[in-house]
Amino acid sequence: MSPFVRPDAADLDEMLADGAVALLKKRNVSVVNASALARWIGMSRQALNERLWDPDGARRRVIALTVGAFADRWIAWVRPGLLDDLPLPSLPRTEDEVHGVRVWMALSELARGDLVAGIPDAAARIHATRRQEREVLRHRLWDWLGTPPDDDDVLELCALTDGLRSALAAPIPDLTPEDADRVLRSRVEALRSGARTTDTTDPSPPPA
Repeated sequence: MSPFVRPDAADLDEMLADGAVALLKKRNVSVVNASALARWIGMSRQALNERLWDPDGARRRVIALTVGAFADRWIAWVRPGLLDDLPLPSLPRTEDEVHGVRVWMALSELARGDLVAGIPDAAARIHATRRQEREVLRHRLWDWLGTPPDDDDVLELCALTDGLRSALAAPIPDLTPEDADRVLRSRVEALRSGARTTDTTDPSPPPA
């Protein structure tokens, strides 16, 4: 089962997220709008407006709800990889996971468009989710290294992961999952040899 789909979804935000996943399998990001998502979940645009109690800001609410629900799925996908013995950020390995990365990138672009238009809700959730993923990674590295990881190392690892995910989700990828895994594994393992040895008052990482 894809980590990015909830076939039993009943809440409106989860249904909207499922709609975005389904629509983006066949079309580009321009099709993800309030009207198309309403049709996908079997509602008229008017009924969706009434359900949201915000007819003047329906698009804003729809995109924000969709991003919020999908962000929760994104973190749920990220966490298992960071719980392994070697704290490797998750990379897409199946077609469904590759599509999940594409959906996240598309929603990020929609959020950027809203932000430019002065609507920050979705962009703020994207930003918060990225920070959450970075903090989860930092805590896992701290536990694995036995010492606090350098902030620059965490940022570099996140940037590398973003690049590898984008490369694997390219329309015609020129990178295999095995190659991406090897690059990421090598970078993470290199952190151990360069880990800081500065003593701390509390060598245990804070809870994630």
